[in-house]
Amino acid sequence: MAAAPGKVRKRIGLSGQHAAVDEQLTGLENLDMSGRLHHLGLKRLKARARELLEQFSLTDAAQRIVSTYSGGVRRRLDLTGALVSEAPVLFLDEPITGLDPRSRTELWAGIRDR
Repeated sequence: MAAAPGKVRKRIGLSGQHAAVDEQLTGLENLDMSGRLHHLGLKRLKARARELLEQFSLTDAAQRIVSTYSGGVRRRLDLTGALVSEAPVLFLDEPITGLDPRSRTELWAGIRDR
Protein backbone atom coordinates (compact mmCIF):
# COMPACT_ATOMS: atom_id res chain seq x y z
CA MET A 1 0.00 0.00 0.00
CA ALA A 2 2.99 2.34 0.37
CA ALA A 3 3.10 2.54 -3.41
CA ALA A 4 -0.56 3.60 -3.58
CA PRO A 5 -1.20 6.33 -0.97
CA GLY A 6 -4.42 7.41 -2.71
CA LYS A 7 -5.91 3.96 -2.19
CA VAL A 8 -4.93 4.05 1.46
CA ARG A 9 -6.52 7.47 2.01
CA LYS A 10 -9.80 6.24 0.51
CA ARG A 11 -9.97 3.55 3.18
CA ILE A 12 -9.41 5.85 6.18
CA GLY A 13 -11.73 8.05 8.20
CA LEU A 14 -10.20 10.41 10.76
CA SER A 15 -11.41 12.45 13.70
CA GLY A 16 -8.66 14.16 15.65
CA GLN A 17 -8.64 15.21 19.28
CA HIS A 18 -9.99 18.65 18.40
CA ALA A 19 -12.92 19.23 16.05
CA ALA A 20 -11.64 20.01 12.56
CA VAL A 21 -14.63 21.74 11.02
CA ASP A 22 -14.86 24.93 8.99
CA GLU A 23 -16.59 27.44 11.25
CA GLN A 24 -17.71 29.61 8.32
CA LEU A 25 -19.72 26.80 6.71
CA THR A 26 -22.96 25.17 7.83
CA GLY A 27 -22.98 21.66 9.23
CA LEU A 28 -24.35 20.30 5.98
CA GLU A 29 -21.69 22.15 3.96
CA ASN A 30 -18.98 20.64 6.18
CA LEU A 31 -20.32 17.14 5.53
CA ASP A 32 -20.54 17.92 1.83
CA MET A 33 -16.88 18.98 1.84
CA SER A 34 -15.82 15.82 3.69
CA GLY A 35 -17.74 13.62 1.27
CA ARG A 36 -16.28 15.37 -1.76
CA LEU A 37 -12.76 14.98 -0.37
CA HIS A 38 -13.48 11.24 -0.20
CA HIS A 39 -14.89 11.29 -3.76
CA LEU A 40 -18.39 10.15 -2.81
CA GLY A 41 -20.92 10.50 -5.56
CA LEU A 42 -23.36 13.37 -5.08
CA LYS A 43 -26.41 11.13 -4.67
CA ARG A 44 -24.73 8.91 -2.06
CA LEU A 45 -23.22 11.92 -0.31
CA LYS A 46 -26.59 13.61 0.15
CA ALA A 47 -28.18 10.41 1.46
CA ARG A 48 -25.27 9.69 3.80
CA ALA A 49 -25.24 13.25 5.15
CA ARG A 50 -28.97 13.04 5.93
CA GLU A 51 -28.47 9.68 7.67
CA LEU A 52 -25.65 10.99 9.85
CA LEU A 53 -27.33 14.28 10.70
CA GLU A 54 -30.36 12.37 11.91
CA GLN A 55 -28.37 9.68 13.71
CA PHE A 56 -26.30 12.22 15.64
CA SER A 57 -29.23 14.57 16.37
CA LEU A 58 -27.83 17.32 14.15
CA THR A 59 -30.75 17.93 11.79
CA ASP A 60 -31.69 21.16 13.57
CA ALA A 61 -28.11 22.41 13.27
CA ALA A 62 -27.52 21.35 9.66
CA GLN A 63 -28.33 24.75 8.14
CA ARG A 64 -26.65 26.85 10.84
CA ILE A 65 -23.12 28.25 10.58
CA VAL A 66 -20.75 26.12 12.69
CA SER A 67 -19.39 29.14 14.58
CA THR A 68 -22.79 29.26 16.35
CA TYR A 69 -22.49 25.65 17.59
CA SER A 70 -21.69 24.60 21.14
CA GLY A 71 -18.54 22.54 21.68
CA GLY A 72 -20.48 19.28 21.90
CA VAL A 73 -22.35 19.93 18.65
CA ARG A 74 -19.07 20.78 16.89
CA ARG A 75 -17.59 17.53 18.16
CA ARG A 76 -20.55 15.51 16.90
CA LEU A 77 -20.27 17.21 13.50
CA ASP A 78 -16.57 16.41 13.34
CA LEU A 79 -17.31 12.77 14.08
CA THR A 80 -19.96 12.62 11.36
CA GLY A 81 -17.33 13.98 8.96
CA ALA A 82 -15.14 10.99 9.80
CA LEU A 83 -18.05 8.62 9.16
CA VAL A 84 -19.46 10.19 6.00
CA SER A 85 -17.07 8.35 3.69
CA GLU A 86 -18.00 4.92 5.09
CA ALA A 87 -14.29 4.14 5.18
CA PRO A 88 -13.56 0.70 6.62
CA VAL A 89 -10.80 2.04 8.88
CA LEU A 90 -11.39 4.83 11.41
CA PHE A 91 -8.82 6.68 13.46
CA LEU A 92 -10.55 8.40 16.37
CA ASP A 93 -8.49 10.41 18.85
CA GLU A 94 -10.48 10.79 22.07
CA PRO A 95 -13.79 10.72 20.21
CA ILE A 96 -16.07 11.13 23.24
CA THR A 97 -14.29 14.10 24.82
CA GLY A 98 -16.81 16.88 25.34
CA LEU A 99 -19.84 14.74 24.56
CA ASP A 100 -22.79 14.26 26.89
CA PRO A 101 -23.78 10.68 27.82
CA ARG A 102 -26.52 10.45 25.16
CA SER A 103 -24.14 11.64 22.43
CA ARG A 104 -21.52 9.14 23.57
CA THR A 105 -24.04 6.32 23.26
CA GLU A 106 -25.09 7.53 19.80
CA LEU A 107 -21.45 7.72 18.72
CA TRP A 108 -20.58 4.18 19.76
CA ALA A 109 -23.82 2.83 18.25
CA GLY A 110 -23.07 4.67 15.00
CA ILE A 111 -19.61 3.17 14.83
CA ARG A 112 -20.84 -0.34 15.66
CA ASP A 113 -23.64 -0.16 13.09
CA ARG A 114 -21.58 1.10 10.17
